[in-house]
Amino acid sequence: MDVAAVFLMTRWLEWKATPAFGRSYKAVMIKRILIALFISSPVICAGPPPVFEVATVRPVADRSAVGSHELVEKDRLDFSNVTLETCLMRAYRLQNYQIIGPAWIRAERFVITAKAPGRATEDQILLMLQALLADRFGLAAHSETRLVKVLALVVSRNGAKIAEARGRGPTSVGPADSENKETAFRRVTIQQLALRLRRYVGLPIINETVLTGHYDFNLPLPVMTASGPQDLSATDPDYVPSIFTSLKERLGLEMKAKKSPVDVLVLDHVERPTAN
Repeated sequence: MDVAAVFLMTRWLEWKATPAFGRSYKAVMIKRILIALFISSPVICAGPPPVFEVATVRPVADRSAVGSHELVEKDRLDFSNVTLETCLMRAYRLQNYQIIGPAWIRAERFVITAKAPGRATEDQILLMLQALLADRFGLAAHSETRLVKVLALVVSRNGAKIAEARGRGPTSVGPADSENKETAFRRVTIQQLALRLRRYVGLPIINETVLTGHYDFNLPLPVMTASGPQDLSATDPDYVPSIFTSLKERLGLEMKAKKSPVDVLVLDHVERPTAN
């Protein structure tokens, strides 16, 4: 059974078994089920799956390189300095804690450029990305569902305070000022924000906001050390508020603890990419 068909089955079972998640969560689950059905059904998807007209995948030799970008447009895909884990997250709309595989998929980085045979929707481009990863990385995987403690990212009672991004351009995350006290998020989704925040809280973050756009905002984030976020006194000049406080005050979002069944993608086989 292929990856898309497995995810269709597990998401349907999750939806049936968890009525307490609420209407908004079920709406998201129904959308995912329909997408998975579109991917896996031979009746709806007559003919071979879409593939890129031309694509290149090459490793990044400089392990010290910092920063990355992911650009998906109507007829092309351009990823720079990304891990295979990041590509899988984008292709299958997962977060990093949902992907179980060898350590190198999170450490080794690649440049991936690809051109579609014509104009395509984002869903079609991501289907092409799935096919590319299967071809170049020899990907084989299966799905499991596990009940784990998570933080649910939700819109606070007074509503979201987040502005949609204007214009076009790649997704980027980097320092907002020379003192590095705030981080600038540009054209990011809430799912990408949840991924970024996980390193500061040590738990999976489930996006339950049902905010679907791309957003621009600045957010004060604590300095990361080897043992975790730096804990400073409020009188320290480098002090920043907690993630929970910053989210609520700046973006109108909150994180609430709960237990949730989570789909994980277990990589049964994956190899470093073949030559272009």
